[in-house]
Amino acid sequence: AEIDFAGHPTLGTAYIIRNHIMESFEDIVKLNLKVGQIPVRFSDGALWMEQMEPEFGKKLDTDLLAKTLSLKISDFDEIFPVQELSTGLPFTIVPLKSIEALKRAQINIDVYNQQFTPATWAKGVLIFARNEEGNQILRTRVFVNYLGIPEDPATGSASGCLAGYLLKHNYLGKEDVDIKIGQGYEINRPSEISLRSFFNEGSIRIQVGGTVELNAEGTWHPSK
Repeated sequence: AEIDFAGHPTLGTAYIIRNHIMESFEDIVKLNLKVGQIPVRFSDGALWMEQMEPEFGKKLDTDLLAKTLSLKISDFDEIFPVQELSTGLPFTIVPLKSIEALKRAQINIDVYNQQFTPATWAKGVLIFARNEEGNQILRTRVFVNYLGIPEDPATGSASGCLAGYLLKHNYLGKEDVDIKIGQGYEINRPSEISLRSFFNEGSIRIQVGGTVELNAEGTWHPSK
């Protein structure tokens, strides 16, 4: 099924267009997606996509998330809300108290299908906790069971939602967000994603960055 927006194909497509289709290297490639126009900026070897302004949904009961994630109520960071939001694709953002709780989380598929999904607009789930080691300020995990993806190793669309959440709720205690996060460690596919978010004339700007490597190329001969 088609989705409105996704991070990996956006960066990968912009890379191919700039390096293999355009006649000259441009600093910005704009892609017209179902969700709207997404500009991708090339800077010092990295690609930064500007996501849509965050649309904030409702705040959710931690009881439901505890059952969905097989966690205890005490595992949740009660200072900050569990909240739905979208910067192109909706996710439920869930703050946890510790990396230990993050590692222990496991989707209860029966609760997810029978209770969580009917009650939510944002059916993808991103959980996160502070990371005390290295340059990755936060660690995340992303579950997208409704699309047939039990756990994703790197999710640009969900990370954009997280960037908006961190700014909205002043999670880091700063006027803007400019951090690196880690994802995919629990499934042995570690990744690093760069996040930026800031206020600009009353609006929230979201930028998610990473790098692209060309792994394969070939020729496709469609059947007639």
